[in-house]
Amino acid sequence: MITNTAIAALTLSAGFAFGSVIQIDFGDLNNQTGGNVNNITHLQNPLFNLVDTTGVGSGIGLDVTDVFWPGSNTGGTGAPTGAASGIAPSATADNLFGSVSPFGGFTEPTGGFVLSGLDASGQTLYDFSFFASRMNVSDSRWTKYDATGTNSGTASLNTSNNTDTLVTIAGISADANGEIFIGVGADSRNDNSFGFYYLGYLEIETRPVPAPGAFAVLAGGGLMCARRRR
Repeated sequence: MITNTAIAALTLSAGFAFGSVIQIDFGDLNNQTGGNVNNITHLQNPLFNLVDTTGVGSGIGLDVTDVFWPGSNTGGTGAPTGAASGIAPSATADNLFGSVSPFGGFTEPTGGFVLSGLDASGQTLYDFSFFASRMNVSDSRWTKYDATGTNSGTASLNTSNNTDTLVTIAGISADANGEIFIGVGADSRNDNSFGFYYLGYLEIETRPVPAPGAFAVLAGGGLMCARRRR
């Protein structure tokens, strides 16, 4: 018998099925990624009903509430490799960015956005994978990513000359409003004189909170939900 709980475990109320993937390209207005990729350009306008990689609307919105520098960086890699090889070059070649010290008349020591329309029941976990790249530099432009809902997580990435590395924050639950905040800024290891930080690409996946006894099932039957890299 399929119970209401079982039905909820198959799809989210917003229509975003477990195991589906949302891809978001952050960067220049004139270098957007086509297909079923969502684009946040340097105009930083909000998006509604983000689509997954099959083109299905998720009901999830994205609103930049902590603005990045009012422009884009186009110095990322155009030839992603390794774990990043499945990302479109148009998404890896540019970034939104900010700086701890004044640059071009602006100082944006952090940037960030709210994801809304998420599952507020606490029964869904969200995994976030980040990529950014700034090529042809000799310093370390470490960038820190934070995700905050009912719980929080942090991951850091050295964006300098990066062609192949993503970092992931896993297992974040949305708050009671169905929201998660994503923050971006310079990591303590960033030694650039301006403190430049970057965000070029974000991938979102969902999975159900394990039911009681699930760990025993995992131990006896193998891994039920594996991370996929595209």
